[in-house]
Formats: sequence, C-alpha cells, structure tokens
Amino acid sequence: MSFRQSKTYVGFKAFNGLLFIVLGAAIFVQVARIAGARLEAVPGLVLGAAMFALGVYRITMMLRHRS
Repeated sequence: MSFRQSKTYVGFKAFNGLLFIVLGAAIFVQVARIAGARLEAVPGLVLGAAMFALGVYRITMMLRHRS
C-alpha cells in the first residue's frame, strides 16, 4: 500500500478540505461585507469561492475513498 492510500493521508486531506471550506467562506463573507457589490471585489469573491470549492472537492474525494 502506498502512502497516498493510507488512512493518515486521507485524514490529512480531509482536514485540509475542512480548513479550505472555513477559510474560503470567511474570505467570501468578509469581502462581500466590506467591499460589497463593486468590481474591485470580484477577485476576492472568486478566491473565496475557489477555496470553498477545493475544500468540498477534497471532502468528496475522502468520502469516495471510504466507500
């Protein structure tokens, strides 16, 4: 069994996924709250949404690995 198939690696990826979800949501909310609906806020909103999506993807991959 390789390291990438071990429970430790999958758990680490799951923890990173949760961290990305929390940080992405925090960035998205802060930028939306402070900058509002202005053109200058788009990069921050995209960054927050991308981090959130990466976290969801990692959690999904962890759940697929378990089954």
